[in-house]
Amino acid sequence: MQVHTGHRSPVSATLTVAAMLCFTGPAAAQILVLDPDDIMFSRNPPPSLLQFASSEPTLRSSASAMSTYQGSLRFTPCSDSGAFWACRELIDKRWTDDPDNRVSALVSDTSMASAERRASAFDYTEATPQINYSVFADITPATSHARARTDYGSNKAEAAAWNARSWTETRVQSAWDPEQSSITGYSQSSATASSIYTEVLTPDQDGQIILNFALEQHAGSGRPPMQGPGYDDLFSGDARGTLRVQVFNLDETIEYSWGEDFETRRTQEGFAIVGKDSTGRDGDEGPGTSFMSLAFDVVAGHRYSLVSALSVGADNNASADFYGTASLERILVTPGMTLTIGSGTTYAVATIPEPQTYAMLLAGLGVLGWVARRRPRA
Repeated sequence: MQVHTGHRSPVSATLTVAAMLCFTGPAAAQILVLDPDDIMFSRNPPPSLLQFASSEPTLRSSASAMSTYQGSLRFTPCSDSGAFWACRELIDKRWTDDPDNRVSALVSDTSMASAERRASAFDYTEATPQINYSVFADITPATSHARARTDYGSNKAEAAAWNARSWTETRVQSAWDPEQSSITGYSQSSATASSIYTEVLTPDQDGQIILNFALEQHAGSGRPPMQGPGYDDLFSGDARGTLRVQVFNLDETIEYSWGEDFETRRTQEGFAIVGKDSTGRDGDEGPGTSFMSLAFDVVAGHRYSLVSALSVGADNNASADFYGTASLERILVTPGMTLTIGSGTTYAVATIPEPQTYAMLLAGLGVLGWVARRRPRA
């Protein structure tokens, strides 16, 4: 078997900054200088999964759970006059300002990652010895959790974010000062999970490969009961799951470029992308399965990096459960083609049906329909 060597394909647009115009007579040539703003080039930004393309099969899982709280804390010795601001302390804990409010896990070359942020993250019940009292928040803070698992041929991920709400606190300044004031408090939550695997496919002949994927969403565990005081101005939640698949030729490189004009133009050399597609489901769609097929042409002996990425996110009283799973259900190949699988995983590989097979199938269906129409009715 002869292996085709890789070659570099330059970007389609060629930048020309000077042109030679030839004339007869004393002046043999004239230089025409072009303004950079007049030079046109094609925009071909790098694919989003290019960074994961590799000749080594890999598994990656990541999960992140976040929560935030803004409101007030109450001191227990002031329980008899807890309505007074003198017995309270403002608190503002946001994940953008306080990294302690985020729990993250990233796992490479193994299969599972999980992260969980429970209400105890902002449940201030610890005692302060030097003052001999304890403080606690007036409302149960947000809860979030996420987990992901990755296997060759399968992506699993789920995310849930609960107890997100807002409320208004109105208090008098003190027992001696009847002036009222108020603050708006909130409790928010967010969770994300990601599952990515890279597989390497090497065909032994020119032809075509078709990848059939299924993205399945589960019902999830449902909304847990709200806790704490009766502040029920809930934030509207959102959840989603997206499966992206991109295939790269590891033996062919191209130049990617992006930018709005000549001055901002950027370039990057990378593996040539030969196929990509994506599908997704919204958390509100509920249980169900979405299907996706990705077809691309291949060259004998070239290595193709298949990158499959499932990303799941949930914000403020929502959940998305794709833990069961995004899967590569079948690989179809040109008749006679044999695939070498980099990870050694056994996939369901079948032959792409010949065109005449489709014709025979349609003809058979037509005959069945004719027989059904001719059958006498009782």
